[in-house]
Parts: sequence; structure tokens; C-alpha cells
Amino acid sequence: MPEIKAVRLVIVLWVVTALVGCIKQWYLGIEHWDTDGLTFCLGKGSRCDAHGVQLRLVWISQVERDGLTKKTIWQIQNVADAQGEATLKKLKYGEVPPGWKEQIKAQNLLPNVYYTINDEYYFMRDTNFRHSMLTRDSFFSLSRDNRTQ
Repeated sequence: MPEIKAVRLVIVLWVVTALVGCIKQWYLGIEHWDTDGLTFCLGKGSRCDAHGVQLRLVWISQVERDGLTKKTIWQIQNVADAQGEATLKKLKYGEVPPGWKEQIKAQNLLPNVYYTINDEYYFMRDTNFRHSMLTRDSFFSLSRDNRTQ
């Protein structure tokens, strides 16, 4: 019996390791944001890079002070290949990349309002286009009073 428990433990550890290794880590940055629009850069790991990232769906939602999604204001889906994973290196808000289909038309981004992209990154800008980008963990670690809207 102890051998069976050991085998089960090894199998469980292997499965957990495989699942953790499959989690896609990606980075989102703001490359440019002014009166001409907002452009994101994407990359693997901790910075934007030439490789970009593979996503099946991109959605941007306005969020309330408490972090709850208020409404989705833009959504695009990859239709370029059978698996639904096209590489994105840059993404300009409101412009549909080749191989992608717009599911929800882009609405205007307002100053001093938080938005989320794929519930992973949170961003906002003020009236002078000074902007901030936060990871999900960083956003929710802020006190509600520090999230101005």
C-alpha cells in the first residue's frame, strides 16, 4: 500500500507541475496614449518584446471603484487560425488587427476611470494623458480611496 500512495503522490505532483508550467505569462504595457489614441505593446514574461503573445480573445472593460466590471467597452476575437491563437505585438485601441473580428465596438475611453484588459491588467489616465498600468494584484491591493474615478 505505501508504494501505491507514493505513486499517486508522484502523479499528483507531476500533474500540478505540468499545469503550472502551462500558465501563459504575458506582459502588457502602454506604448503611447494621447489625443491620437492608445497603443498597447505585448510580450512574454516581464516586458514587451518582438515575440508578442497569443490570445484568443481580448476584451476591455470599465471597472467600478471596487474593481467590479461595469461594462465591456471593446472586444475582439481571433479568427485567423483554427486554434484561435494569433500573436499580438501591438494593439491600438479601437483598431481591429488582421485576422481578428470585432465583437463589441470600441467606446470612448474617459479620463480618471479605470479599465481592465482581460481582467489581468488595469489602467487609467488623467486629463493630461498621464497614465498608469497595474497588474491585477496591484490594483486590488490599492485601497478604494486610492482608486480615483
